[in-house]
Amino acid sequence: MFDSISVNPLTPAIGAEIGNVDLRSVSDYQIEAIRAALLEHQVIFFRDQQLDQEQHIAFARHFGDLEIHPA
Repeated sequence: MFDSISVNPLTPAIGAEIGNVDLRSVSDYQIEAIRAALLEHQVIFFRDQQLDQEQHIAFARHFGDLEIHPA
């Protein structure tokens, strides 16, 4: 399995694009690298991901407990 992700800063101050990862099946190493990028860049985004609702929920659970918005 290829675990290396790419992190491309968008501006000098905030934001990064994460690449070279399929969010439907991420390794523990990739989760840690994504978490580190989020902490460093505060805002991250992913292009061209095809996740259904269950896959999106499963990915989000790697970052903590989920809450349902009251609205």
